Amino acid sequence: MEPTAVPVYRGMDQAELDRQYDLRTAAPDHEAWSARRTEWSERARTTLPRTLDVRYGSTARQAMDIFPAATPGSGPGAAGRGTDSDLAPVEIYIHGGAWRAKSKADVSFIAEGLVAAGVVFVAIDHDLIPTVTLDQIVAQVRAAVAWIHANIAGFGGDPGRLHISGHSSGAHLAAMAIATDWNALGLPADTIKGACLTSGIFDLEPVRLSERNGRMDLDDAAVARLSPLHNLPARPMPLVMATGGRETAEFPRQTAAYRDAWEAAGLGTVTMVAMPNDHHYSLAVQPGNPESPLFAAVLADIRAIGGSTR
Repeated sequence: MEPTAVPVYRGMDQAELDRQYDLRTAAPDHEAWSARRTEWSERARTTLPRTLDVRYGSTARQAMDIFPAATPGSGPGAAGRGTDSDLAPVEIYIHGGAWRAKSKADVSFIAEGLVAAGVVFVAIDHDLIPTVTLDQIVAQVRAAVAWIHANIAGFGGDPGRLHISGHSSGAHLAAMAIATDWNALGLPADTIKGACLTSGIFDLEPVRLSERNGRMDLDDAAVARLSPLHNLPARPMPLVMATGGRETAEFPRQTAAYRDAWEAAGLGTVTMVAMPNDHHYSLAVQPGNPESPLFAAVLADIRAIGGSTR
């Protein structure tokens, strides 16, 4: 008789829990999607006006790529932006990669549709596990946002209209950014005005219990300190969320848990965008697809942000 599997988390044994967070096995064509992102991003960095590798910290990876808006307020549907500012709204984007891989260069393609629509696009990078801890990565993202707030006007961006997005581990980092007490850092409490979180991890407890933790070394205190589910923003803001219909079950469950906590805390109604045909890797390209409902939802929130409060 085979031994009975021991439940580790929410009735799942170790093998099943590890499978839920094994994204590459769940998407056998992940390399093809990664190759597309690389090709499209190289095109964007070749054809679009840009300032690359702008440093916000002391290490080479503490840097960002900035793509200025084609024309502030330009692009389809720009009328009615709600501001006479000559500065454009700003989309800050954080790449995925399980906190230990990928870079800002992988998401340059997302700039194409947004800059054409009159948005400054900023892709930020951070150091990777195991060179640094997750606490340090979260601190680096906050430092990047603070740098953007202080300096983005020099690139045509409005520091009073910052929106942030991220995919996978990038969604986790974006969620931690919107939970920041910006007043404690000398910035306005509403430094970030809205967010889009796709296929994120909002509760790190299953990560702590999975094989992933061999690289992350999370303990109970870190789970409490670094899980967005337990660290919600203090102020309401527009929030867009999405997962792919072909992802493993843990990702829509995590998203639903964060949405429910958000709405229960009175932070507003979350806009959920259905992406039934996508898995984790194909969903990662949709923020750069002007034909996608996800792109449309994010652009609508960006354009709804009021004028500068500098």
